Amino acid sequence: MTTWGKLIALVIALLTATPAFASLADIQKAKLPQTSVVQQAYNDVLAIEPMVVGWSNHWDYPTPKNEVVARLQADLSALQTAALAAPDNEEILLLTGLVAHYAYNVDVEAAYDVAVDFYEKAAKLAPDDYRPGWFLGIHQCEASETEQGMNGLLSVEQKIPWQSLPINFWGDYMFCAHVSDMPAHALRAAAHMQSLNAPPSAISEAIVSTARNLLQRPDLSSPIPANKIWESSGSGTNPTFTNLAFGFAFSIPASWQLTFSDVKKGTCTVQIEAGPEHGRKGDIYPNILIVSRQAKSGETLNDFANQFLHTDPYKPVTAEGCPFKGCLAFEDVSAGMYGADGDGYAFVWVFEAEAPEFPGILFEKPAVFPKSNSANGQPTIYRPLPRFVRAGGTLYYLVMLDTAGSVLTQAKQDYEALLKSLQVE
Repeated sequence: MTTWGKLIALVIALLTATPAFASLADIQKAKLPQTSVVQQAYNDVLAIEPMVVGWSNHWDYPTPKNEVVARLQADLSALQTAALAAPDNEEILLLTGLVAHYAYNVDVEAAYDVAVDFYEKAAKLAPDDYRPGWFLGIHQCEASETEQGMNGLLSVEQKIPWQSLPINFWGDYMFCAHVSDMPAHALRAAAHMQSLNAPPSAISEAIVSTARNLLQRPDLSSPIPANKIWESSGSGTNPTFTNLAFGFAFSIPASWQLTFSDVKKGTCTVQIEAGPEHGRKGDIYPNILIVSRQAKSGETLNDFANQFLHTDPYKPVTAEGCPFKGCLAFEDVSAGMYGADGDGYAFVWVFEAEAPEFPGILFEKPAVFPKSNSANGQPTIYRPLPRFVRAGGTLYYLVMLDTAGSVLTQAKQDYEALLKSLQVE
C-alpha cells in the first residue's frame, strides 16, 4: 500500500469503530457454490473479518498479523480456484473480490488488482446488481484512488433509487465523499442514512460537522471580491467558470475575454466578449452580460427584468428551449446603432431558481490528490479549504447578448452555445 494510501486508510481505521463498509453480510451465502472448500473459506474469513475491514498501522488483535495474512492468502487462493469452476456464479466472484480486498488491507499488495479483476467480472456478469460497483468503488476509495472510487459510487447512485440502496452503501458513499472533498455529497448521504433509520455513529457526526464547516453561505449584504466567488476548471479550448455562491457555471472558448465584477449590493455580474467576429469594418466582439442576485421581498421575475430592460422597447418573445424555471425572453433592435455594421440587436433570457436541498451537489467533482514524492517517504497532507455554497432562497438570473447586425448569425450561435453550456442549481 502506498504511503498516501496508508494515510487515507489510517483515517478509515480511526473513524470506523463500528465498520460500515461492504462486508460478508452483503454476500448471499446461500447462492455460493455449496462445496466444502468455499464454505470453509467463507467461515474462516467471517471469523477474522473484524480485524481486516480496514488497514491499520497498529495491530491490536490477539491473533498475530502474520497468521491472519497467511489465512487470508490461503482462503483467497482456494476461492480463486473455486471461481474458475463457477464463472457464472456472481456470489463467488464478489466473495473472492472481497477477500482480496481484505488481503490488501493487511498489506498483501498483489491482492489489490485481484479484487479489481473479480469485481469487474461480477459487474459484467450482473450489470443490474449494484453490489459490484459498490464493492469496487469503496475498494478504490480506501486505497486512495478516490477519483475512480467516488465516480464508481456515483454511477451506482445514478442507476438505483436511493431508498433501494442499503444503509452500509450510504455509509461507504459518505466516507468516500468525505475523503474525495465532496462535502455536499457527504451531507446528502448522511441525510439518506437518517431517512433509512441508521443508528447514530461518531464517524457520521464527524463527517457531517466537517462538511458543514467547509460549506459557507455568502453574506450578500457586504461586498465580496470577484476572486472569492469564481473558480475555473479545464485548461483546454473550452474552460468552465463556476460561481458557487450564486449557483451557476458556464463554458466558453478560451479565446473569449471575461470581466468579473465584485459582488455589490448582493448582485453578481460578469461581462464576456465573444469572438472576435469579422464585421464590415473590422473585428466585432459581441457582448454577453450575466447578472444574478437574490429576489427581493415581493419582487417578481418580471420586475427584475425591467430593471435592465426599461430604457428600450424590448419585445417579449417565446423562450424556446429554455430549461430553467419561469424563463422569460426578450428581443430589441436599435436601428443604425453600429453604423456601417448595421443595427444593434439584443437578446435576453431571464429566469429563476430555488435553493436546492443540498447546495453544491451539481458542481462537486472527486478531488485528485497529490502523491508523496519526498525522499523520506513522508505522506503528502491535503487539507480541504472552505468554499462558498449557493445563497439561500430564490435567485434571479439574466443573460443578455448585444451585437451588431453584420455579425448577427455568428453572435447568436455564440450566445446559444453559452446558454446550452449553462448549469444552474
